[in-house]
Amino acid sequence: MPVLVLVQLRMKPEKRARMMAVIPGFVAGTRAEPGCIDFDVLVSATDPLDLCSVGRWRDRAAANAHHETAHTADMIETALECSMEAPHFTVMDVG
Repeated sequence: MPVLVLVQLRMKPEKRARMMAVIPGFVAGTRAEPGCIDFDVLVSATDPLDLCSVGRWRDRAAANAHHETAHTADMIETALECSMEAPHFTVMDVG
């Protein structure tokens, strides 16, 4: 069954540029993963410090494998450095 993974975070104002700089490479690497149906990172239209990633995966195994990749480990490290608090993860079954 497909799953949707949402990750929300609020960036520190002084770290926003750093976070935004690494997003394109992370998105490209994630979209190239087996089992990735779609992946985007969205920035709030009303608050440029609010960010959300939305990933649609073939199944939970593919979503779990994403968390084991080097580019995801690098992004988690950057997100923890650049966000005001720990990111919030939500996993939803689709269908």
